[in-house]
Amino acid sequence: MGGVISFFIFFLLGILDTVFAVKLNLSPWKFLLAGNPRLPDGTRLYDMECFQRAAGMLCAIYAGVFYMTALFVLLTQILCVMPNALMAGMLYIHGAVLTMTAFGLLAYLDSSCQVQPQTEKLSE
Repeated sequence: MGGVISFFIFFLLGILDTVFAVKLNLSPWKFLLAGNPRLPDGTRLYDMECFQRAAGMLCAIYAGVFYMTALFVLLTQILCVMPNALMAGMLYIHGAVLTMTAFGLLAYLDSSCQVQPQTEKLSE
């Protein structure tokens, strides 16, 4: 019974991430783009289209990972072959993919999505 509950939890998390990914790629809700980083003078740090695209990619990757984990939970219940070892390996991969995706998104935001700062000449 515990495996069925775990399956539905991971499956529902995958559906939730899929909804967020689709909404970010079509017409996002206002609260999804609430993290609009600005400098104290009001200039933006990130291009909003790139920021929105990166958030959509993040949600889509997270949805795929949650669906994959739900599938492995279901397979361990059906096969009943070393479910502890199989689930431990799957949860390790699950955590590694989520962590690496988050760090990759941060690197993408820093390298590709920043608004080019205006250069100022310093007078000597």
